[in-house]
Amino acid sequence: MMRLINLLTAFLFLTSACVHASSPAFFVDRIPLNAAIQLAQEDIFRRQYALPPELASDTRPVTLDLSLTGDQKKQREEYVRWLRQLNISVETRNGVDHYRSFKPVAAPEKLVSWVYTPFNRSPAYLAAVLSGTTTGRSSQVSSENAAASSPVTSGSFLSGEGDSLVFRGTRSELARLKELVPLVDVPAQGVVVTGYIYEVQTGRSEGSGLALAAKLLSGRFGVSVGSSSSMGNYISFSSGTLNAMYELFRTDNRFKVVSAPQLRMDSGKEATFSVGEQVPVLGSVSYEDGKAVQSVTYRDSGVIFKVKPVITSSRISLNVNQQLSNFVKTDTGVNDSPTLLKREVDTSLTLKDGDIVLLGGLAENKDSQANTGLSFLPKSWSQKSDEKSRTDMVILLQVKKV
Repeated sequence: MMRLINLLTAFLFLTSACVHASSPAFFVDRIPLNAAIQLAQEDIFRRQYALPPELASDTRPVTLDLSLTGDQKKQREEYVRWLRQLNISVETRNGVDHYRSFKPVAAPEKLVSWVYTPFNRSPAYLAAVLSGTTTGRSSQVSSENAAASSPVTSGSFLSGEGDSLVFRGTRSELARLKELVPLVDVPAQGVVVTGYIYEVQTGRSEGSGLALAAKLLSGRFGVSVGSSSSMGNYISFSSGTLNAMYELFRTDNRFKVVSAPQLRMDSGKEATFSVGEQVPVLGSVSYEDGKAVQSVTYRDSGVIFKVKPVITSSRISLNVNQQLSNFVKTDTGVNDSPTLLKREVDTSLTLKDGDIVLLGGLAENKDSQANTGLSFLPKSWSQKSDEKSRTDMVILLQVKKV
């Protein structure tokens, strides 16, 4: 290394004699970077300097040509420009040149715009799904129904408002987005849920309506119990038809059909079916021109049935919410507004296409007393009988992909 430096020093001395006394020419070709800095500092500028460890050990080959500059000041300016091309800066403090390497700041990419009209999915859905695939901050989209306008990078945005997907961002982001859109904008999978809602009257000895239904179906269909304890709250069937089960229940007068819903919904969407009435309930009080105005809200009561399917390649995950409610007179508190009595059951199932499920879980117990005997005889000669009855809501469902 010392021999290389000596040879270079001799070369500089010979070159400087034929150019300019105050501004020696300087040209080195394919020598280590740390050696080029050392020669420039010690033999050209003759200044003290300090190198950080990463530059002191940097041996990448470089070429430095300062032979065309007119004086040392211009040589210095050219040298600093050369260093910046190598992502190196130099700062003079207290007569010492301090070197450091830096990462160049990339120039911002030019933003481009793109408008896409979906074929199958809503723009809000596409914005919600695709917003996380671009660089930068993720979008904040609560649901498909929300206004899907989401920042992706500084100055960029992805919007699903209206009937089109609108994007503005860099070309690289747009290329990535165009690659993903055809994979996401596909027809949504859907299911058809067909069923019967039964009101089942049972006595004390007969158990629940679900247990009674299991007895009727025993030996005729493949039955799997949905819980290890008792009957659980559902029974699934891998064979049989919905019409055959309906005809079987029709022969028993304890089963009364309340409704026969048929719902079609997309995967991930919720569908609601209700049988009952809307009851007016007093709401908040507002004042207009000094006069109190009482608002009235209508609330559903009766049998409310909500279904939300999530479809995979081989299974259908089904979340079923059953609600049985009615309003009664309020004896305390706000007497002018009725009180809601509600019973609710949530069930999560995993079914195959075409499976049938029988759901229970909502029941109402009633106690009644009766006197037997002749009316003209003393009461001590009559007999009292207690009877307990139970009313169950049982739902028979079949789920099919469409």
